[in-house]
Amino acid sequence: MLKTFIRQPYGNRVKHRTPSLRPPSLLTSLLLQAVLPLFLLLGAGGLFQRRGLLSEEGEKTLLKLTFNLFLPALILDKLIGSEAARTLSTVVQAGLLGAFASLGGIALAYGWARLLRLNTGSGRRTFAILAGTHNYGFLAIPVIAGLYPSAETLAVNFTFALACEATLWSAGVILLSGRLTSPWKHLVNGPILAICAGLLLNALRFDLIEPAFLKGFFGMLGQCAIPVGLLLVGANIASFLQEHSLAGLLRPWKVTASGLLLRLALIPLTLVGLTCLLRPTQALLEVMSVQAAMPSAVIPVMLAKHYGGHTKTAVQVVVATTGASLVTIPLTVPLLRGWLGLT
Repeated sequence: MLKTFIRQPYGNRVKHRTPSLRPPSLLTSLLLQAVLPLFLLLGAGGLFQRRGLLSEEGEKTLLKLTFNLFLPALILDKLIGSEAARTLSTVVQAGLLGAFASLGGIALAYGWARLLRLNTGSGRRTFAILAGTHNYGFLAIPVIAGLYPSAETLAVNFTFALACEATLWSAGVILLSGRLTSPWKHLVNGPILAICAGLLLNALRFDLIEPAFLKGFFGMLGQCAIPVGLLLVGANIASFLQEHSLAGLLRPWKVTASGLLLRLALIPLTLVGLTCLLRPTQALLEVMSVQAAMPSAVIPVMLAKHYGGHTKTAVQVVVATTGASLVTIPLTVPLLRGWLGLT
């Protein structure tokens, strides 16, 4: 469950390297404390799915609750009252970085898939979506909340996630389906509506008149979003693994190795480079130090199934990058913090 943080004043733009607040060993320890519970939740979700304690109907119900109630409540709780989310330049920069994180990542992965000689119909488009789209939600949010005590950072994160979500459901679906028409109705979903509503209410200073009971309502529901979401992700990964042995799933090795290299190394470096060029605010720098280190997202696997993508390739990239991220996140985030001037 996410901690409740005291809001802190939002700082000015970062013009120089900020002093280190934590020794590297302590930072790694904090990251491990943030990451290990997430993987325990993933494992619990997988165990429940394997034991038949989480039925397909139960998964669908929890999925609807998470995306239409719990996650929107978390978003509204963190966005309303955020000074950072009232700053137009911060919102625009976060949106640009979110769009580039998805579009740029997909484009780079698509070009790499051509080098691997993955043809259309044998996994090229699916590889591009999976390697190019990172888990900007259920894994990133608790790591950001655990590492950075300011609620402003989490608020800025949701403006970044808005662009990622919109890109996935537009350009991502177009690429997977091979058609220039996208199911735009999917852009009208719980998280996107909550982010837009939260930004609008925050700009109108709704926090000045927000009743305490409503704030408590959003806070209590929002605390359910991450644990339940991670249980569902773990259950989905377990169901994917039932169709293939792990060794068989990871073959061909060139696809696994390429997915790891792109998602956990090359794309993060590219994203960090662009972030430095934009000279963003402190909160956005903190967001990017975590978002750039995330493994592949799970939702594109479901999209690949629905739109005729290469499901095995999708599962292969997700399982490989998610498993590796248990080790890479505590190692990569301190490096990214240093490159972004946060240490």
